Amino acid sequence: MSTRKVVSLAVALALATVAATPAFAVTVSRADGQPMNPSGEPFSVTGTTNLSKGSTNAQCQATFNGTITPAGIVNITSTTFSGGTLCGFISGVTPWTGQADSTTQLTINNAAVNVFLLGSCGPSSVATTWDNVASSLTFTNASMKPDCTVSGTVYSSPKFTVAP
Repeated sequence: MSTRKVVSLAVALALATVAATPAFAVTVSRADGQPMNPSGEPFSVTGTTNLSKGSTNAQCQATFNGTITPAGIVNITSTTFSGGTLCGFISGVTPWTGQADSTTQLTINNAAVNVFLLGSCGPSSVATTWDNVASSLTFTNASMKPDCTVSGTVYSSPKFTVAP
């Protein structure tokens, strides 16, 4: 085989390998140093959120429960909303999936809630900001179709860190 063909083959293999590799791989670990369950570490995130549906606003204590893998794959299996008058009328439609996109962003896919008498929000893809120090997710006017936004910060238990 000629040198030119060998070089062309090597370049083609290198490009195929790069194309098959995620653009940004992360590693999630427990902040306390305990080993992660490779199938998905159970967690809960809790904090104050504000859901706006049309002209109606509900500030609630939101709790999302699920699992996260060391590769950053998230599965939310249950949600609760409590606190304000309208919070009891909000129910999460799970499961939600997601992934840690980088050390500072986590995306929740197919996020959806029902607001009694007002209709549904989602399913939508919602980008959140991850903070390693606080082990928190922040929603900043995250849009959920058709006419909803969510803002607020939820804190993880146990605490996690996301590294490149």
